[in-house]
Amino acid sequence: MNFWHADDYRAALKFRTDERKLYVSGLTYAALAATCKVDKAYLSRVFRQEADLSQDQLYLAANCLGVAGLEREFLFTLHAYSRSALAERRNELRSVLESLRRRALETQQHITTGVVGPDEDTVLAPYFLDPNAQLVHIFLTLDRFRSTPEAIGDELGIGKERLHAILELLRRLGLIDLSTKTPRVARDSLYLPPSSAYYPAYRALARQRALERMQASDPNDGYFFSAVFSATPVEERAIRQRLLEVLTASEAEIKEAPAEEVYQLSLDLFRWSGRA
Repeated sequence: MNFWHADDYRAALKFRTDERKLYVSGLTYAALAATCKVDKAYLSRVFRQEADLSQDQLYLAANCLGVAGLEREFLFTLHAYSRSALAERRNELRSVLESLRRRALETQQHITTGVVGPDEDTVLAPYFLDPNAQLVHIFLTLDRFRSTPEAIGDELGIGKERLHAILELLRRLGLIDLSTKTPRVARDSLYLPPSSAYYPAYRALARQRALERMQASDPNDGYFFSAVFSATPVEERAIRQRLLEVLTASEAEIKEAPAEEVYQLSLDLFRWSGRA
């Protein structure tokens, strides 16, 4: 069971509390109880689902644990669902909970920068529909390629004319500045969400370009993993959630890392059986 699988707000709250205790200094059951203005014994009963918190107490607990955004909305909806005795209202709240669970499995909920909105995706379509444009863009975050952009063409196996056309595209889209002695990246970390009409083509083209690179690379250069398994949709959602949690943590590390090399990370999890 994880946070998003909980059917009772008390189970979700306990999950987040136990998780936060691992790395938040000073966070204990006693500290959380004091924040909620209840004693530790009462909080233990809450976690055993033998007692309840009021909305105000849950508010204080969520603040203490740093539960915000979509998680906060889910937790308070789950509180209303757990405490409601009206079948009609519980059905409505159950639908809301399922919608929140689906939204939690969307990558853009775990990305804090660079998500392209519907007002931009048409303008940026030439960028997302040309994998080499994305690669040239990120190569220019490395000092050694900014000083000699022609070397990018050698790395990617594209000619000078094609490279110059891509550089001009990036300039026109406002992603790089060519007015200085060496190109300067003006905007990076762009993410095209699945809701974009261009996403299916973007996904196919990006994957094709990645496969070309993988086939030309040393098998020991990088990490590749593939597994086919049988399970239920519940396990699939749990795996997807853990992958997204890794993505969230990785994004923070990438932001702080110096630009030395260009990498690509691809995650695949999809269903073979049943209807698409």
